[in-house]
Amino acid sequence: MRQMNKWMWIVGSPALIAGCVITDDPLTSKTPSEPLALTAGVRVAIEGILSYGAVVFAENPTTLMEANDFHGYEIDGKAGGNITITMNGSSCGAPDTLVDLFGPEDAAGNRAFLIENDDANLGPCTLDARIANFVLPATGTYLIVATSFLQAGGNGHYKLQVTCNNNACVDPAAPTFAASQISQAAIDAGGFTAAQLFDIGDFTFEHIFTVPEGLGNALLAAPANNTPRPNFRPFPNNVHFAAFGAPEAQSCVSCHNDGGDDGAGDLNHNIFQIGDGINRASGVPRNPPPLLGSGLRQRIGEEMTAELQGQLAVGQAQADWFVINVTVALSSKTRNFGSVIAKPDGTVDFTNINKGIDTDLVVKPFGWKGREATIRRFIEGGFRVHFGMQTAVQVTKQCPNVNLLGTGACPDPDGDGVVNEITEGLLSAEAVYMGLLETPARVPAPTAAAQLRVTQGEALFNQVNCQACHTQNMTINNPIHVEPGDFGGAGITLNLATDTKDPHPAFDGTPMTVEIWSDFRRHDMGVEDCDSKPFNQIGACFFMTPPLWGIRNTAPYLHDGRAATLLDSILLHGGGDDVNSVNAFKALSADDQSKIVEFMNSLGRQEDKDAARVDLSGFRIEQTGSLLQKFLPAGTLVPHGGFLIVGRNATQAQFEANYGVVLGPTVRYVNGGNAFPIIDGGETFTLFDTQSVLVDGQSIAQPVGGLRTNARVRCDLAAPLAASWSSVATSNAAASPGRGPLPTGQNRICVTEVADSVNTAFEYVEIFVE
Repeated sequence: MRQMNKWMWIVGSPALIAGCVITDDPLTSKTPSEPLALTAGVRVAIEGILSYGAVVFAENPTTLMEANDFHGYEIDGKAGGNITITMNGSSCGAPDTLVDLFGPEDAAGNRAFLIENDDANLGPCTLDARIANFVLPATGTYLIVATSFLQAGGNGHYKLQVTCNNNACVDPAAPTFAASQISQAAIDAGGFTAAQLFDIGDFTFEHIFTVPEGLGNALLAAPANNTPRPNFRPFPNNVHFAAFGAPEAQSCVSCHNDGGDDGAGDLNHNIFQIGDGINRASGVPRNPPPLLGSGLRQRIGEEMTAELQGQLAVGQAQADWFVINVTVALSSKTRNFGSVIAKPDGTVDFTNINKGIDTDLVVKPFGWKGREATIRRFIEGGFRVHFGMQTAVQVTKQCPNVNLLGTGACPDPDGDGVVNEITEGLLSAEAVYMGLLETPARVPAPTAAAQLRVTQGEALFNQVNCQACHTQNMTINNPIHVEPGDFGGAGITLNLATDTKDPHPAFDGTPMTVEIWSDFRRHDMGVEDCDSKPFNQIGACFFMTPPLWGIRNTAPYLHDGRAATLLDSILLHGGGDDVNSVNAFKALSADDQSKIVEFMNSLGRQEDKDAARVDLSGFRIEQTGSLLQKFLPAGTLVPHGGFLIVGRNATQAQFEANYGVVLGPTVRYVNGGNAFPIIDGGETFTLFDTQSVLVDGQSIAQPVGGLRTNARVRCDLAAPLAASWSSVATSNAAASPGRGPLPTGQNRICVTEVADSVNTAFEYVEIFVE
């Protein structure tokens, strides 16, 4: 996360108004007067952190450039460094490459546009792009945006490389992959805090892996391909060979950036597991899952496992003592896992166990099939199959293993000349990073009416019994998790109640309630949703119930991304354990079905809550009649559909009492401190953004002597027009703070009310954010 959003930047430009896009503005152009303008409507998908000399390969499936794609790469640089950025299409003009460079973020999170190149006239393709010999003006983290001419895409891939031309580009304070290869012994000895390990894991999650670091393999035959390192698969490049994998990516974040930091992946980031390395039909398709809240998922699974195994242990002790068969009912956290029979000879009859769990009674929350119990093993498998980066732990414990690790000699079974590609300590750091990620959050609806529909949708969700599998709440009795070493080391102890990044559930000594919407069991999804074959011991039709928390922005849905919308994701259930619930859903009216979808759409994340608010910090309201102005304070966030009110000299409570209103959660109130507004007659009001670009105004003027309430009736009419306003004599009854014109659907920000008052303390000006 590196203290910034990895998937969108708002960059200062005249095209930006408080997160609202002005239509018809060019996204890119070919002249210095029209550089790339990143507005709130431009989504930059961050692909990772580049190091100098690193190559993003065109054979890497994540470099597919489609229409309207903007791929972002961060690079740490030092003032005075001389760099060259080269972007080549995999075939000439497909894509027609275009590359832009933006400077480090300022205190407000904005980046300055620096330079753009479209056609560098490079041989043999004149359409390839290059920014050559650019001198970095400051030390910090720069943003490279790789896109295509007019965002036409071309459905081709690209190669990207950044080089340093004067050996003076590297910021010595910036993290590196080499420095991240820490030892487990240092962690065991207390040499790292949880926060330090989180930062190391964070960097590694975004790092673009390179061939010298061990990316890929150098094997000449199966289970690998037979091409030069890193030995990507033949097109379509994302089909795994059995358990060995691909590689098919160069960074974690490139496939987990949909919907926000550590999110899901789009359909183009699907992979095909346990295949033949060539044909997609040979594998099983998988869409990248979102990762937030992983530590809490792991801890819930640990407690459930301990409880289930404890129940069996009691039954076995009874069977041994009384020399009888003992039937043991298995349940944990209100979820039923069937029953087993413990026998006096020490064997166990698992005939009646719930298919949602294996006979080891270990709850495995991770992977679409529920294959891994711990974040550590989940990550280890990801390093191997996605990047060809093998952990020292797995090589030590499992080499030789041709199908899993390759045909090379131990300790380098992938034959690339690199050993200890991922140290045990780095594996721990990555597990800590994922384990301490924040949890998703509910996103309030913009209006009371919309929130009522969400509430009704949740009741309907339960009514049709979706919660039988998507259980709303799970509890954690003890938030302490020990991330251990793999060879007996002490590891590091984490307190999920305090170490987890915000937001996260509260813990007051009683069980922590986690709103997760999963029962932590596998279910038969029916033949319509089956894989083409089993995954190891797990049946082809059985899948772990995925948590619905954060589902709002993780399209496409289901294990293979076949569902484009939330409604599709429901309707494509229905042939297995969920048949009754889906039939009940289908029996609902279309409006009631929509309410359930609206409820599901409220299950988002903190970025969604923030994005639902428009940041007016630093905006300026200018009062022309008295030549006064008010700069809005930092943190002035107003939700879409909400209002900002600046009152002259009253607290919010005093203001509400005077006008007999309660300003709801969609209204932000600012006390003007008896300095703004001052309405005596003749005043108009105009709103400007942080760069003094006109947002709205000027309003119609107060008459001589004031004492009028001017209220906007049409925000889609120019503010100076009388037809845009109503004007009545001032009174508390005539004023309507927090209530304004109907939205136009254009995401406008407009001045909507100017109210004088007999008691000057209660004069106010109001801004509406559509």
